[in-house]
Amino acid sequence: MKYWTHAMGILSLAFAITQAQAQSYHPQMGVTHTFTLGSFYQDADGSVRSAANGQPGKAIDLGDLGVTDDYSSWLLDYSYRPNENWRFSAGAYTFHGDGTRTMSSDIDFGGVEFPVGSRVDTDLEVNTYMADAMYRVYGSERAEIFIGGGFHVLDVTIDLSRDKSIGENTSSRSRSIEDLTAPLPNLRMQAFYALSPKWAVSGTVGWLSLEYGDSEGAFHYVRARTSYRLTERFDIGLGYQYIDVDFTRGRSRGDLGLDAQFRGPSLTTTYSF
Repeated sequence: MKYWTHAMGILSLAFAITQAQAQSYHPQMGVTHTFTLGSFYQDADGSVRSAANGQPGKAIDLGDLGVTDDYSSWLLDYSYRPNENWRFSAGAYTFHGDGTRTMSSDIDFGGVEFPVGSRVDTDLEVNTYMADAMYRVYGSERAEIFIGGGFHVLDVTIDLSRDKSIGENTSSRSRSIEDLTAPLPNLRMQAFYALSPKWAVSGTVGWLSLEYGDSEGAFHYVRARTSYRLTERFDIGLGYQYIDVDFTRGRSRGDLGLDAQFRGPSLTTTYSF
């Protein structure tokens, strides 16, 4: 009886040590709340189009509008993990590009004419708001894989303007502004692997296309990140992301389209507990 008591005690201790090692191998795998702040240095290319009165729009390359190819953007993300298997997240990402270009050809945007030789100012802003729920389909001491879904809301503003002479010494501002808000359901897969108690790598893939009425949209992205745990609650990471956005609003509400790709490195910091 004494032997079995000692044996059970040793087994219980070994199990407790194993569980403690598994839970503490990398701090990120056992936290409930995670806040992430990130900055991206993006390279962008794509096109926009807009037409009024039910007419089809003509695609205008962002480079032809003088929109800069690269710029900085940011992200803010919060993740809540109430138990081992479920994770809920909400976040916001913003992209902004602008530029000025003298038109080498006539263009029409939103029913406003911008003739050849006119100097056009362009401002493009794409904000993305995300919320999703994910379920852990695989877990080990070092690795986890989550699969889930949610919504991405695209909030796009495209602003083209130019000075228009109306007399010898006077001018007015000719302007066309298009706003688009599009909710797009999204599927998401996320993987995490701890290289050591301080180093980790992670990746996220999101995709979905949706067609409703006379509008359709697609939002695809890939993110990869490596991080280093500075303290029990803080880490810093370097990563890379690629995002492809393609959305078309049908002619019944005025043809409007955005087809753009964003890519570049990121720097993030995370606080978790």
